[in-house]
Amino acid sequence: MNNDLKQVIFDYLSGIKEDPQVVGVVLTGSAGREDMDQYSDIDNVIFVNGSTTIKEGKFMLGKYLFDSRIVNIEEIQSNWSEDMFFAYLNSSIVYDPGNIISKIITAKREEWTTRMLKRLQLALVELSVIYEFSDNWKGLKTVTHYHKFLDRNDYISAHRILNIGFEIILDILYLINNSPIPDIKNKIRLLPKVKILPNDANKLVNEVVLITSFDVNDLNRRYKALILFVNFIKDNIEKSQLHISDNIYQYYLANRA
Repeated sequence: MNNDLKQVIFDYLSGIKEDPQVVGVVLTGSAGREDMDQYSDIDNVIFVNGSTTIKEGKFMLGKYLFDSRIVNIEEIQSNWSEDMFFAYLNSSIVYDPGNIISKIITAKREEWTTRMLKRLQLALVELSVIYEFSDNWKGLKTVTHYHKFLDRNDYISAHRILNIGFEIILDILYLINNSPIPDIKNKIRLLPKVKILPNDANKLVNEVVLITSFDVNDLNRRYKALILFVNFIKDNIEKSQLHISDNIYQYYLANRA
């Protein structure tokens, strides 16, 4: 973050701090993650404990486009959605005089670790109906939709199901890094920031994303790239200390509600 933006944020906060209802302010999005560029908005959330007249929405401050949300402090203390985990665990706290926001985020970070294990196992089950776990790894062997579409010669649907499988693989890669899953527009862009990745991850992403034709040869090429991702995930889980069920499908049946 450059000095010019720091000054703009400082001036912005100076006005906000005058409102006695303000509990804290966090920068979210690329500003909170400190990976913003010239195309980024300054996303921020203002937590309040009551009504306020502070401006909400998008507006320009200097040369920067701010996007401000007003959130009652009670909302951040309740159950978080997956988007909230991603937004707030990757945020930067810029105003928190009572240390309230910091304490909430710290507690939610611990909660995420527990939720991550469940989310990871359910994601692997979702993947098993697209990618064939032919070795029945952790009880995940089943007939896949992908192979059904191949048998029907429905190659457009087969490409589509591989796209869905790739989205699930991206989710799993974030999860094995104990990282909240980004919003869909940032899943590929932020992938290089995680530590546990295949050495040739960028090449594999290119192979999976690229569609050159609607025939079985192109499908096989994309599927082979997915296989390399899945093998990496399996190997990493086996080597890790993650408490994963020996039979993930049975875990899914018991925890899908």
